[in-house]
Amino acid sequence: MNVRDGVIEVGIAVLSFLVVGVLVTELLRERIWPSLLVGIPTGLIAGIVVFGVVHYVRARD
Repeated sequence: MNVRDGVIEVGIAVLSFLVVGVLVTELLRERIWPSLLVGIPTGLIAGIVVFGVVHYVRARD
């Protein structure tokens, strides 16, 4: 694994964090007042999981 692979993995993880965080925040906007407080941790967990999966798949090859 080189630096380029690490940058790709982190980029995909950050992108998934942003997408999931915004999606959850928008879906819960009408139901929960501080929906951002739910969206950020959910996006963070999704980003960590995606990073782990991408790292595992790329390292296996």
